[in-house]
Formats: sequence, structure tokens, C-alpha cells
Amino acid sequence: MKIESKGDDPRGETTLVPMKSLYERIERVRNTRKDLPAQLRNIAQEIPSAWTRNTLRQLATALDEGATPAQLVARFPEHCWLLTLQSSAATTDALTAMLEQSAFQHSLRTKKIRTIAYPLILMLIAIALLMAVIVFLVPTFDEMYREFGLRLPAPTEALINLSRGIDAHPLLAFILLCTFLSGVAGLLWVWIGDTSVKRKLFGTSVHGPMMRQSLAKVALQVAELVDEGIELDRALKIAAESNADVAMRSLIGDLAIQAGHDASLLHRTRSALIFPPNFLFALNPALPSAHPVPSPPNTTMLRELAASYRDLSMRRKDWVAFILGQFTVIGVGLMIGFLVLALFSPMVSLVSSLSS
Repeated sequence: MKIESKGDDPRGETTLVPMKSLYERIERVRNTRKDLPAQLRNIAQEIPSAWTRNTLRQLATALDEGATPAQLVARFPEHCWLLTLQSSAATTDALTAMLEQSAFQHSLRTKKIRTIAYPLILMLIAIALLMAVIVFLVPTFDEMYREFGLRLPAPTEALINLSRGIDAHPLLAFILLCTFLSGVAGLLWVWIGDTSVKRKLFGTSVHGPMMRQSLAKVALQVAELVDEGIELDRALKIAAESNADVAMRSLIGDLAIQAGHDASLLHRTRSALIFPPNFLFALNPALPSAHPVPSPPNTTMLRELAASYRDLSMRRKDWVAFILGQFTVIGVGLMIGFLVLALFSPMVSLVSSLSS
């Protein structure tokens, strides 16, 4: 969804100019904040994420080179919101929050990699063992059982048929194995990664940590804009236009439209079903009454909420690591048990027939 603002046509007609509010805000901040490129470069040195670090440096370079607001928004959709913060203190708070979030994501990603190292190595060893048994050991048992003419149980017959299929179609078996391993690698990438590519492919959950991070940005951004005397509806419009996530852009845009008509009814928008009540209350802290009167946003509360949302996004338990490790061990145990049962259960019938 694109939030549009009205502009004046030379012929006296009203026209719609997409992203006009955001572009005007960026131009104003850039003309006022000559120290912004240096501030971006200074904080970029401390950020552990190479992608975020390089992006902030490129953003600073683009500002020095005089890129237009439209070019800045197009090249840096996830960081252009920083260009709407005019005060140095607000920019410092935002960049510090980005530093904390980046450091948390880096440590979490490192922890996830260490957590899956053991089950992943165990799974690869188990797959290699399974393939070795199927290719080298099962054919020997297959030949022996055929000589004795034994009636094979279902697990043994399934294992032997699998071995025959791999022997008859080795290329197909190799492709299927590579496809399986690629699927596992893709799932691990989805779980571990936190990149712009992943967010574009899978979007942002309206109830997940990414939602809280985005809401923290919006709360800080709106508080800064309102403190400068900008009307709530235009502040929300700027926040919506500078948000890279489509879902958040649409939700904030709904609030902007409603704030332009009657801010006391923000709790009746569809965004109220998603956003926390304390965020809506901070936007319009009017007491419930028969005739509610719109109140100016509580910017102090918005800043406190921004810090709270950031903390909540970093305080989450990840049960996937525990479940992955346990299921890998259980799966390897079941595989070994299946191989032993399938290969040696016919031996009981063979020994019985030979001893009788």
C-alpha cells in the first residue's frame, strides 16, 4: 500500500503525489543535519552485522553525493526511516537501538549455529552410514536370502527393494539425496538467517519479533515527528511511507487515514486488532467518554514503548534448537534400529530352519 499526499497542480486541480510527505521530510532533515553522514559512519563501525554495517556506510556516502530522496528511499528501504529523525538525540537513540538489535541477532545466530552443529554432523554421519549399508552390505544379504529362499518380513523387503532401486538408478538416487539435503539446508537457513532476502521471501509475522522491532521504530519515529509540531496524521503517514514491510506500511497507513478524520477512533480501525492497546493509547491518550476529545500523542510514552518493544523482541525463547537436537538423536536411533531389525530378523528364521 502506498500512502499518498495531496499536491497542487499548476492548473488549479488537486493531484496525488506518492511518497510526497516522506520525500519532503528527508529533504528537510538532510538540509538541517549536515553531521548525519558522519554519525552514520561512526555507529556503523560498531555494528557486528556486515550487511547492516555496509548499508549504513553506503547510506552516508549517498547523502554526501547528494542523492535525491526518491533515490535514497529506493536504495535503502529498510533504513530510510533514519533520515526522518531531525534531532541528533533521536538519531543516536535509533542507531543505538540498531546496534543493540544487530548485536543480539549476531549472538543469536552464532548460538543457533553452535546448537545445530552437533545434530547436523550426527545426521550427516547417519546418512553416510545408511548409504554405505544400502550400497555395500544389503546386496550381500539380498543374495544370501535369495539362495535360501526365505520369506522376508516387510522391513527387510523394503530395505532390499531400496537397495535394488539405488543400484538400478544411481543418478536418480543422487539427485533425490541432494534435494533432501538442500531442503534441510533451506530450513536451517530460514531458521538461522535474518537477511533482507529472507524477509522479502517470507514477509514479517504480525505477532513475531520482527513486528515488535518494526513497531519500536514507528513509535520512536512518530514521537520525534510529533515533538517537532507535525500533526499526528502526517507523522503516521511519514512513518508508513518509510516502512519497508508491506504489512506494517498498510497498518500504519490505516491509522494515518483515521487520524486525519478523527484520532479518537483509532481503536476502531483494523490496525487495532493487531497493534497493542498501549501503542494506540499513546497516540491518542483520551479518556473514554460519551464524547471523546482527541488528545495530543504522549511522546514520552511512545519513546518508552519503543524501548519496551525492542526489549521484548530480544527476550524470546527458541525451542527449535532443543527440539532439533532431540529429534535428530531419536531419528538416528530409530534408523539404526530399523537397519538391525531389517537385516537380521530373517536370520532368526534361517537359524531355526537349519537347526531343525
